[in-house]
Amino acid sequence: MPALFIVNPVAGRGAGARLLSSLPPTLPADAEVVPTRGPSDASRIAEEAARAGFGPIVAVGGDGTVMETVNGMMCVSSRPSLGILPVGSGNDFARTVGIPRDIGQAIQRIYSHEGDPVDVACCNDRYFLNVGGAGLDTDVARSLERSRSMLLRGQAGYVVHGVKVLSRYRNPLLTVHLDDQVITSRCLLVAVANGRYFAGGMKICPGAEVDDGMLDVCVAGDLSRAEALSQIPMIYFGRHVRHPKIHVHRSRHVRLEQPEGVTVQLDGAVVEYPSAEFSLVPRGLRIAGWRSGPR
Repeated sequence: MPALFIVNPVAGRGAGARLLSSLPPTLPADAEVVPTRGPSDASRIAEEAARAGFGPIVAVGGDGTVMETVNGMMCVSSRPSLGILPVGSGNDFARTVGIPRDIGQAIQRIYSHEGDPVDVACCNDRYFLNVGGAGLDTDVARSLERSRSMLLRGQAGYVVHGVKVLSRYRNPLLTVHLDDQVITSRCLLVAVANGRYFAGGMKICPGAEVDDGMLDVCVAGDLSRAEALSQIPMIYFGRHVRHPKIHVHRSRHVRLEQPEGVTVQLDGAVVEYPSAEFSLVPRGLRIAGWRSGPR
């Protein structure tokens, strides 16, 4: 089957657009390259391509482009492999599964083998591969969405916007339903993770595995602003989990509730729900060129 490359031109401060002209000569003759033209376009293109028999379908962009592509592919029962060329600002799922940032190496890996399957996370009506959640990270994601600066993206953008949001932030009251436990507390954030990283390299759930059939849930409780600021550098090494107010749980299903409805971010996209129900499609999608390691 011929491969289809879905390119987000605005990914990575225009890296996607620069790749559009240079990508075709590096690919087999039967591969097709299609640019997206707006929000959700990648979902439409991916669904049509999967139904037409293309494979692998390659998301060229960041975590948002990958998420849109996955949502299109999950509409089809017989799905090809998903390839990823990480040219976005964060590329956190690609980091979790070890996809090279070098485009040539990433293409070689995509064509090397069909790849092993990973779990696909779901929140209500949307699929995602990496990390969702509520609290501070949702407000930071919304602040990044509204920002017109193309310079403050990825890791630097999250830190700068995080400090800005934190200066006026009040920890919301959240109820977290896990398989065997219910937690009601004021929380700085709750991260529901399939992958290990978010926000451009923050190791929010250090032990997460993308094919173990479990969600890792980081519940950061009622931390003060000073405590939250002190944990920012710790997250990059996964050491924040040592803090007495931060705990990581594992669960097959998670429900987040707030009295007024819950706002969540799913791989950076902000969505509002009356309540947020998280689950997994175990081993629901193959990642082209990726091999599952021993545990």
